[in-house]
Amino acid sequence: WTLQLGDAVTVMRTIFSDSRPHAQLQEGQSGIILEINECGDAYIYMDYMDYYTKYQWIRRHKFGDLQKVFEGTEKPVALDVIPQNEIIMHWAVRVGVGKSTRCYEFDADGLHIGPSTVLNKGYKTVTHPLDGTTSRSNREIVAWCIEFSNNNRYAGIGEGVFGGKNC
Repeated sequence: WTLQLGDAVTVMRTIFSDSRPHAQLQEGQSGIILEINECGDAYIYMDYMDYYTKYQWIRRHKFGDLQKVFEGTEKPVALDVIPQNEIIMHWAVRVGVGKSTRCYEFDADGLHIGPSTVLNKGYKTVTHPLDGTTSRSNREIVAWCIEFSNNNRYAGIGEGVFGGKNC
């Protein structure tokens, strides 16, 4: 098998990334592949790392130290409403449950994908389960998010995307 854009992966043994500076990735840590470059190396969002080290390059020859996480065919979908203050609400789409859950969101810095929001300001997040499930893979969802992010600009004042302000 090969790793592809959008695949969720788990580190099988402690390794160092190929980013500068190198980061130690712990056995059992998980992430999601956001890019595969022309050399076949993977740019991965790593769960539970600090803001400056959560995005890491892993060269193709280290793919044996990563295991693809196989996802269920049907995943629940929810809308997370994340208060930024008493007035402004940010929202994100959550797909899946447990270790495989992914939060997909956009802000002025671009697309963010991970186990939780990057915009938690200390207020209580409210999760609204949506009717039905999705059979879309993380790969398909990531590809759509990247395309949407490349074709739309997010601004605090909003653009009217989806019929309303996006902040």
